[in-house]
Amino acid sequence: MHPQVQANKWVRKVARLNKYLSLTNDKGEPMQFRSHMLRDTFAVEMLLAGVPLEKVSKLLGHKLVATTQKTLRQVGRVTSAPVGG
Repeated sequence: MHPQVQANKWVRKVARLNKYLSLTNDKGEPMQFRSHMLRDTFAVEMLLAGVPLEKVSKLLGHKLVATTQKTLRQVGRVTSAPVGG
């Protein structure tokens, strides 16, 4: 399958997920999931479940474990931010 066709299918799937969930933030504004948000959540949940970092890195398709570590550091900064801050 051509990469662009595959990407368009993924975009449609994420759009359907957003429509299905219909989530809102604290201000009542609609929340939109992005594909990398879902990937990052998957990675964090796998690590919290005790899956080794090397395995998570492979599942994400990263060639280097350092790429996974960098992503998780960025996610950690977001998730450790004070609520309402």
